[in-house]
Amino acid sequence: MDERVKKLMTDWETLTVKSSEKSTKLQEANRQRMYTAAVKDLEFWLGEVIVTIACQSVVSLKELMSSWFREQALLGLSCGALC
Repeated sequence: MDERVKKLMTDWETLTVKSSEKSTKLQEANRQRMYTAAVKDLEFWLGEVIVTIACQSVVSLKELMSSWFREQALLGLSCGALC
């Protein structure tokens, strides 16, 4: 009976150690998964920001060109009236 108790205690210790190791590995895997998800979310957000900036830049450029053409038209009219 004494041998069985020793074996049981040894097995219990082994189980406890293995369980602790497995828990640590699972926690690390979960941290890695969360990190990867956060990186993907950040990449998506940055993509959206780039698209937004590009669209705003195109709109701004169109507005600047339109303004420039209006200025040119006004200068052309003024020059025609003066010349």
